[in-house]
Amino acid sequence: MSWTPAVDLKSAKIAAVVNVASGRCSRATGAALRGQLARHGLEPAHLWCGLGADLPGVLDEVLADKPDVLIVLGGDGTIRTAAERCEPGGPLLMPLPGGTMNVLPRALYGGRTWRQALDAVAARPQVRPVTGAEVAVLCPLASARLDPGEARLEAAVIHPEGPIDAVRLVLSAAFRDWRADPDVHCAMAETIEVLGNGPFPGLLDGERFTFEGSLKVRLVPEAFLALTPG
Repeated sequence: MSWTPAVDLKSAKIAAVVNVASGRCSRATGAALRGQLARHGLEPAHLWCGLGADLPGVLDEVLADKPDVLIVLGGDGTIRTAAERCEPGGPLLMPLPGGTMNVLPRALYGGRTWRQALDAVAARPQVRPVTGAEVAVLCPLASARLDPGEARLEAAVIHPEGPIDAVRLVLSAAFRDWRADPDVHCAMAETIEVLGNGPFPGLLDGERFTFEGSLKVRLVPEAFLALTPG
């Protein structure tokens, strides 16, 4: 189907997946999600509820049926796996918070619970392009310095000289914008290269990774489309 900024969910083919191994999900969450959708007159064509280890194969099957909307309820790893399968041509992704950090859901829906986020989207569904990167840094959704439609990456270099500087940085993060701290240097870019002998730690969409050697980050201007409240 062809999408406009306003979406008619009742005419859309909806698929939903729930990772019961995520921090805030259980076997009962699948039934709860179906019930919440039913409150808005929505019935998913597919609803899978299982362990994250089975998720890649399940997504292959679900996406082969070409759903218009993919609802994902789980942690950051579950949502990242699903987002990697979505493209600008569809399906529309609705990532609901079911984990600990909930980086993407928080960026799209604020501090709403998964029920509140679903209710808000179902009431006034709207399409929002999401900019990402092949290896994520501070993307437009997470950066307060970038407008939602601004397709750039923000890189921040933080280098405190000692414990006093570190404490000042923590206080800056707690009470004001941490970017204003004198030990923080920020830059906007479309490509970022991290040079080093490795290994070094990284945080991608709420999950910790260890990278070997140098790392190159490339901007993906419109990685996928998400459903947000209008």
